[in-house]
Amino acid sequence: MAKQLSANKKDGADRLQIATYVITGVLLVIFLLDFLAIAVGNANINQMLNTQFPVLATWMGTVLAFYFSRENFESANKNVREMVELTTREKLQKHQVADVMIPYDLIMNPIVLDKDNTPDTVTIQDMYTCVPNEITRMFIVTKDHVLTHLLHRSILNRFIAAYAMDDKQGDPKQETLATLEKDYPPIKARAQAFVAETATLAEAKDAMDRIQGCQDVIITKTGLPTEPVLGWLSNIEIGKKSRA
Repeated sequence: MAKQLSANKKDGADRLQIATYVITGVLLVIFLLDFLAIAVGNANINQMLNTQFPVLATWMGTVLAFYFSRENFESANKNVREMVELTTREKLQKHQVADVMIPYDLIMNPIVLDKDNTPDTVTIQDMYTCVPNEITRMFIVTKDHVLTHLLHRSILNRFIAAYAMDDKQGDPKQETLATLEKDYPPIKARAQAFVAETATLAEAKDAMDRIQGCQDVIITKTGLPTEPVLGWLSNIEIGKKSRA
């Protein structure tokens, strides 16, 4: 944002400088032609002056109109963008996350960690098995439904592809969650946004935007990540509601 403001200020200064040069140059040419016409008193000079006046005036008007009409257009365009952003936020503020989220009970086959099911024992094959191919998210929670990891299927696919490219021996699907999280730290719960069940979609989007690359919002009672998961929202669902 700061870079954009700096660029806009520089652009405005450049236009002002160009306008100054154009006006100054045209006035100097007109003054010079007037001086010649008066000093020489030649009919040809007067004819040239009559011919050049409209040309110079048209040129100056065209150049100035180009630069300043562009500035007006950009100012109007900025106002329109601000209006659209305001309208989008107003749309999101009308929806409560509790009314739009996917409830925990409808989240597809979350993996539950316990004393027998730990990051050192849960394999990538287990993760693939827990959800069908069309499901892109895989939830890993404690027995109290507190989120510990949220995986995108694409991460598993990248891990297996990298495993093959590195010529590692063995079956990559037998690697564990503990190994995976070393290579992809964002799969831990801290990479997701958390909001309270009373939040609006606008607040959910704000929380998601504060985390680089975040695509998921987890809903808990007061918005703490240490609380049981009540529901989940994806960036896609928030995007749909912003356009509805």
